Amino acid sequence: METFAINFKLPERLKKEEINEIFQKGEFKKGKMLLVFYRKGKGKVAFTVKKEKLKAHDRNRIKRLLREVFRRNKLLFKGYDVVIIGKSEILNSKFTELEKEIKEIWEK
Repeated sequence: METFAINFKLPERLKKEEINEIFQKGEFKKGKMLLVFYRKGKGKVAFTVKKEKLKAHDRNRIKRLLREVFRRNKLLFKGYDVVIIGKSEILNSKFTELEKEIKEIWEK
């Protein structure tokens, strides 16, 4: 049985240069509430939110929700470096809807 950390340690987070490389050379999948950029890698992750007239506390809430969904489904993304971009629609949806969408997007 494989174990994994509950939290995100620094080695699991993408650096700015790695994020830019994923945007340039990676692939992406699009959903109603989020965009996922990815490529094969070490299993690192980054979360970001489009500013689109959102207050800082709303952007932070979206990132917290995305981190929790990722944490619960971490093994799904094993072997890929992933950048997840959240949209404002996340604020009006339930956590289970977000979790369902991220699974559907990834399994396409």
